[in-house]
Amino acid sequence: ASKLDTLESQVNLELARRNITASRKSIFDKNETMLRSLGGKMPLRVMVCSEDVITKRLQSLCRVMPFQRDKERASFTHTVLAVWTVIRSLVGGCGFVVAPVSGFLSANGRDVDFQVVDRSMTFPNGYMTERLKDAAVDSKEFLHALQEFVRHSDNDRWPEDHEASGLPKDGFTLVDGNCGHRLKG
Repeated sequence: ASKLDTLESQVNLELARRNITASRKSIFDKNETMLRSLGGKMPLRVMVCSEDVITKRLQSLCRVMPFQRDKERASFTHTVLAVWTVIRSLVGGCGFVVAPVSGFLSANGRDVDFQVVDRSMTFPNGYMTERLKDAAVDSKEFLHALQEFVRHSDNDRWPEDHEASGLPKDGFTLVDGNCGHRLKG
């Protein structure tokens, strides 16, 4: 990078920091305990769609994503559709973020921290992250683990007779869209 690029990056970073500081003042309530909703926003439009319509929309979205190689697009599409198959097989709530590793690294480079919430002395990297370290999203192992994860309990924690006893059953699953493996969560 040239000195000009570095200077431009520093200026952009300083401008971003100022904007964050200025916007922080306007997004918190008086007590700074709650984020305020931004004004002037239209209500979220909820659409009821069949599973087939959602599948086609996911495929369309994958077709317009900027990949350099068709092989990457095919792999990413396979991963997205595999996650969609898992979601349709679950009876509880869950959240997934599917992106190429480069997307997660880029977000992390911008100080977005993807914290695991089910960390313990036994599972320092998080129970679900460690449990599914090598499981592909289209595997039975992955599906079974997510079915256990979303199974409702009164306290949203793993039961006492489980190896992750007492750990929370919360959070998103981060999936590498190119290889179809869980990264974290």
